This record gives sequence, C-alpha cells and structure tokens, in this order.
Amino acid sequence: MKGTDVDGKFNGGVELAQRLAVSAMVRQCAATHAARYTFGRDAIATDTQLATTLDTQIGASGMDVREVLVAITQSASFTTRTFVP
Repeated sequence: MKGTDVDGKFNGGVELAQRLAVSAMVRQCAATHAARYTFGRDAIATDTQLATTLDTQIGASGMDVREVLVAITQSASFTTRTFVP
C-alpha cells in the first residue's frame, strides 16, 4: 500500500485492520462509495457535498455504519430527487 496513509509493513490481518480503521483515505473512500451506492449513480455535485459531510461524520463517529446511514437518509440528496439528464 505504498503512497497511502497506511504505508509500511504490518503483521497480519489484525494490524492491517487497525491501520485501515484510522485511515483518512479509507474514510474518504467509504464516504464516496456509500453515496454512490445509495443513489445508484456516479456522483453529482450534491453527492460530492454529501460525501464530504459523511467523511466528517464517519471520522466523528469512529466509522459507525449506523451513523453513516442515518446521515445519508437526512441529506437533501436522499430526501429530494434531482433530475440529471
């Protein structure tokens, strides 16, 4: 995993999981993919804003998936539909 914030040697799956759990890159990736998966589309401007908000909330909640799902359902992207031709 060169060039990432989890760069370096690790000893086994547990240590790798511990590194990934505190990784800003993993947090950003999880936020982006949660938004994409939820809406079933490539990111649009509001989804990008949502991903940024989710990234912050994921960090604050310690990557609690329940909190991420709640944040998604309370977002404008979820509660209102945007037509993108």
